[in-house]
Parts: sequence; C-alpha cells; structure tokens
Amino acid sequence: MKNQWGWCGFTAHSLKQTALFAGLAVMAANPWNVFTRLGDDGIHHEAATSRPLLQSCIARLSRHARRGIVTIYTATSEKAREIYRAISAFLSEISSASQLSLEERRQRVIAHAFRKYGTIRRMFPPDIGGQMTMPLV
Repeated sequence: MKNQWGWCGFTAHSLKQTALFAGLAVMAANPWNVFTRLGDDGIHHEAATSRPLLQSCIARLSRHARRGIVTIYTATSEKAREIYRAISAFLSEISSASQLSLEERRQRVIAHAFRKYGTIRRMFPPDIGGQMTMPLV
C-alpha cells in the first residue's frame, strides 16, 4: 500500500484506532484495485493516476421497468471511456447469467480482474451443478 490511500504516517496512541484506520483504508483500496483491473486487460494501475482518470466522469442513474441504467459521461478522456466500456460489457455479461449464484459471480469477477495471472482460475474454478464451466477468455 502506498501513500495514495492515506498510509503516510497515520498513527495514534491507541493501537485499536490505528488498526481501525488501516482496515478502512484497505476496504477502499482493494475494491478499487479489482474495479480498475476489470477494464484494462488486468493491468495494475496506481491509485494516483487511476482515481483522477476514472472519478472525473459524470454519471446519471435512470430507472425504467424495474431496471437501473447508469450512464457515464466521459467528455475529457478517451482512455476512461474505453475502460468503462470494457467494465460495462463484462458486468452485463455476468449479470445476464441468471443461473450463476452470487458466489460464482464473485469468483468470475475476481478471475476476470486477475486474468493476467493464470493461477486465479486454478484457485477457485467456477462450479455449476458439479460441472466445470468453460474458461473465461
């Protein structure tokens, strides 16, 4: 963990307070790491560059027929647009597979985010009804 997530010298007289803040910083940093890897070929991005790039966009939530549609406007960066398109395509593929349980969806998200490393599939391959599924490409 680097200084982009607030790890630069937070200490308190109480170990419990320090551990609590460290846990909160990790809870923010880890999902962000997975999210950014979903969109850009599983490559790690430093928080100092990925947060301004992906958080400078404007989004709107529309609801119609019990569905929520998030529209993201990325007027300033083509790179952000490409990353969000890739993330959207993957998440819509996962969400349309109604036969997958929540745990199987989580496993596929992690496997896709860390697809650069071939070991993730071997750690927990998706199992549907006792049958192994086809590998994610």
